[in-house]
Amino acid sequence: MKKVVVLVFIIAIGIIAYIFGYPYYRAYTVKDKKSNVEEVQISVLTIPSGTSLNQMGEILVEHKLIDNADDFNFLVDFKQKNRLVDKEQIRIEKEKWQDYNSILNNIVTQLKANTNELTISFNNAKSIEDIAGKLTRNIDLDSAEFAAYLNDPEVRNAIGFSELTYPTFFIPIQFNVFQDISKEDLFGKLKDYYKTFWNDDRKAKAAALGLSQSEVTILASIVYEEQKVKFDEQP
Repeated sequence: MKKVVVLVFIIAIGIIAYIFGYPYYRAYTVKDKKSNVEEVQISVLTIPSGTSLNQMGEILVEHKLIDNADDFNFLVDFKQKNRLVDKEQIRIEKEKWQDYNSILNNIVTQLKANTNELTISFNNAKSIEDIAGKLTRNIDLDSAEFAAYLNDPEVRNAIGFSELTYPTFFIPIQFNVFQDISKEDLFGKLKDYYKTFWNDDRKAKAAALGLSQSEVTILASIVYEEQKVKFDEQP
């Protein structure tokens, strides 16, 4: 009897995990599916009046831009991007339509007139993935795509950081960006802010303490975690 109960429990846990986990698994596999954009000659899509974004899959399949309408429409709903398409035509920007996720992001950007400026920020993050999630929360850039870009050793090495010191590059920040900012441009803003923060005055103060810029950041993090309740003890 006990074995039966355990077996039922395991099956129940498996069913629950499938129900809640499958949408994330499907979204992860769908977003990187390649499009057929390189084989298509048209430059615009004509959108029927009253079309919603989670009906775009059928239009994309009709014009042979993608192979699976259900997958694209699922991604629209999963990312909570559904809305009425208020344009008569959508531009096909081949360099930005290489996969399902990029197509969706680009269409959303076009629907928002490509000019929306938003404030983004991060603070008290525990990992690069956490930073990527906070920075991309309200923009079209996919958080997993941005995290993968940030974790690329070539990106890290290009700005002179090692695996050990790289976390100290990410200084809490708040700034304005356009809705459709690319991962390269967003990373560029982080680099610009790092250079602005570590001006000559701060570098001189660190040197006077016999500390590198990374060591100052690490020490500040330790002090914050150890004394975030008793702020008066931080000095």
